[in-house]
Amino acid sequence: MPRQDRQPQPSPPPRPAAAARLSRRALLAAGAFALLAACRGGSAGTATEATPVSRGSQSPATRPAPTGAASPQPTTSPSTAPGTPQVTGPQVFYQWGFANDPVSHDFNANRYCGGEPELWAGLLTLTPDFEPVADWAEAWSASSDGLTWTFRLRPNNRGWSNGDPVTAHDFVWSWQRKLAPETAAPDAPLLYDIVGAREIHTAGAPPETLGARATDDWTLDVALTGPSPRFLVIIASVAGFPAHRPSVERYGERWTEAGNCVSNGPFLLTRWEHGVAFEIARNPNYWDAARVTLDRCITPILPLDLGLRPYDDRQVDYIAVARPDLPVVRNSPNLSRQLGRTVEAAVWCLIPQVTVPPFDDVRVRQAISRAIDRERIVQITEGRAHGATSLMPVGMPGHFDDAEIVQIQQFDVDAALAHLDDTPFAGGQNWPPLTLTMRRSDPDAELIANDVISQLRENLGLNLSLDILEPDDFEAAVQAHQPALIWLRWWFHYPDPHNGYGDLFAPEDPLPRRLAWEDPTYTDLVRRAREESDPAARLDLYRQCEQTLQNAAVYIPVAYPVTWYLFKPWVTGIPTNSQGDWLPRGELFTRMKARLRIENRPEA
Repeated sequence: MPRQDRQPQPSPPPRPAAAARLSRRALLAAGAFALLAACRGGSAGTATEATPVSRGSQSPATRPAPTGAASPQPTTSPSTAPGTPQVTGPQVFYQWGFANDPVSHDFNANRYCGGEPELWAGLLTLTPDFEPVADWAEAWSASSDGLTWTFRLRPNNRGWSNGDPVTAHDFVWSWQRKLAPETAAPDAPLLYDIVGAREIHTAGAPPETLGARATDDWTLDVALTGPSPRFLVIIASVAGFPAHRPSVERYGERWTEAGNCVSNGPFLLTRWEHGVAFEIARNPNYWDAARVTLDRCITPILPLDLGLRPYDDRQVDYIAVARPDLPVVRNSPNLSRQLGRTVEAAVWCLIPQVTVPPFDDVRVRQAISRAIDRERIVQITEGRAHGATSLMPVGMPGHFDDAEIVQIQQFDVDAALAHLDDTPFAGGQNWPPLTLTMRRSDPDAELIANDVISQLRENLGLNLSLDILEPDDFEAAVQAHQPALIWLRWWFHYPDPHNGYGDLFAPEDPLPRRLAWEDPTYTDLVRRAREESDPAARLDLYRQCEQTLQNAAVYIPVAYPVTWYLFKPWVTGIPTNSQGDWLPRGELFTRMKARLRIENRPEA
């Protein structure tokens, strides 16, 4: 399910005192616990022939290889992998970003577990530009009607960290587990494109009715309810991660604890001292292990109120920069060279409830849409926001920022007031008391919401009060269509326009309709776009969706959240998209550490 203002790590409170005491030297010196081997049988099958729509290369990007490892070496020595430059020195990375101890590392059951995504690998993975490329599937093809996808897994592998093969059966079982009602996986509806998935999840249908079949160990056939171009990017995100069945069945909810956890991604879990730190090491059995440079990654659990201290003290090799620290960092000759940004996969927007006066009048909605100066928002947030021009954020497929789209809601106070000329609010007069309702969120969101209120007062004479609700109260109010004007942060769970235009504004049952607005013509556009296989034609349909929403001012794009990061100068290979933005750890692109390397780290 797409999230609204969901915190990335909903987990128990950490033990900050213990976390704060950790030094980089102490973390490095800490010993790793041995993994317990879980046994699983499996035999190699003969893959059926298929004409691939796409065949992945051995690696989505050339990455250098390690000279040593903290765990057994793969068959192909990383130091001799072709096309990879040599690196020297310990390949140990100190990861920031965990203020709380993970609930688990079980993304298959809980997308919000707050764990380490690079323990896992699906059939496909995403590039920094959110294109699906090969992971455990080396080739994939679609039937002519788009209703069946066939995935060819890498044969005769021993890809699980205990040496078990990664097979088609693993994905069938893992998807059945995600959909089982007793699992209560929050993102299970993302698999509803698969035949039988909805019935399993909502009505408890037998798991074997799922339209995913392992025809042999290395071939997976997936039957869809209809053509679905988004399916590949869904399974390339964390929604497609598998779980190791023998470990789940042996250890239950504790199967991702250190010593129990068997993973199939670039890394394996070697140590987890709860509330203090966890450590991962390169998985020698991963199919692309020869191009993973890092030997180890140590992640301390550090409270956010420490500011930049962990970075200054070299406890971590990268860190997000809070708004108050940005001017200092930018003015520092050294730190400014270590600074880069990420436009998050989210949008802040206003949602006028079209059934509630005065927002039932399209002219009022259009006036509000043109009375917001988005560049001012960028300035007051010290660049921690990027002015929004459309629903999809910068860097994601379906982002529109051309002149025709931008002019619809472009900031223009005179044009905004002109929309009110023939309304009871002409000249910015006679407004009733109104409220902007938002979910309790981060300080940047509240700062921007308050500035929007100020702008609407200055430019339209509109007096809004801000009502900040706790998450459950906010969700209940929105579901009941009570707030007249909603402040919404919409996070994207997969990088496809349907996750916005469809899931937010034209959801399919049983997804709840959060908004009162409905338009049969718009819904038909969304349906056609969801099934359109031609990329250009599909993008044009979503462009029509954007124009429909903006012309009716059904939503008002305000800004995309931006996070600024510092990376130590000895960290190289930082993933970067075609816009030049960094992509650290996240729910969509999940291969940061598999691409990083350490070069010339100075002695402590």
